[in-house]
Amino acid sequence: MKQKALSRLTEINVFVLLLGILAVCVLFTYLIPAGEYARIDVNGRSVVQADSFQYTASSPIGFMGFLNSIHSGMVDSASIMFFVLIIGGSYGILSATGTMGGVHLFLDEKARQQGKMADPIDDAVFCGGWLVDRDV
Repeated sequence: MKQKALSRLTEINVFVLLLGILAVCVLFTYLIPAGEYARIDVNGRSVVQADSFQYTASSPIGFMGFLNSIHSGMVDSASIMFFVLIIGGSYGILSATGTMGGVHLFLDEKARQQGKMADPIDDAVFCGGWLVDRDV
């Protein structure tokens, strides 16, 4: 019985989890009072001034704000999301074709022929590909 409940818990949908976290954050806008600290410039840096906390007017997020936050968050982070999708797709293609492991083995063999150890940077760059692409 416990094993069945545990497997069900691990099968939670990622979007349900994200919406749940977002809903808790919206709820916190009603529960936690709003406030801010005054900032001062010290050596060209904006630093929080100690003992300057002031409560401000609270502006909790409503249901439409909850729904709009999903869209505005995706718009604000579109460049990062696109970058991750492109890099992930490229990495998946290189890994599926065996290129990652093949290049790593080629560079290791070249280093051995020259009597040198494999470059640590080479190992750091290709370690992820080596872990994923084990059939090479």
